[in-house]
Amino acid sequence: MSIPPFVSIIVPCYNEETTIRHLLDSVLAQTYPRAQMELIISDGMSTDRTQDVIAMFQREHVTLAVRVVENSTRTIPSGLNQAIRESRGEIIARLDAHSMPFPEYVERLRRRPRIK
Repeated sequence: MSIPPFVSIIVPCYNEETTIRHLLDSVLAQTYPRAQMELIISDGMSTDRTQDVIAMFQREHVTLAVRVVENSTRTIPSGLNQAIRESRGEIIARLDAHSMPFPEYVERLRRRPRIK
């Protein structure tokens, strides 16, 4: 049995205190192996408790690699580029901070044909 490709999930966010936990829980519930996934959140210098919510989640769920990178430009394109630069994945999946992907989302991405 081969090891599935490593997947980096990238998420731009800004002031998502009320919704970011839903995203984090949805990523944790993915059917894809956690050892083959990472979540990179590019935070646009949130002024609410977004980073506190993420930090609490990280302490509670150490089996999921979650990193926060600073997006000082505070634009979505720069946030995405920053997250991609920090990613290790062979596959990049982009989500929004207020999204709740179904549990098979990452698994289904892996099965899609690759563009050459």
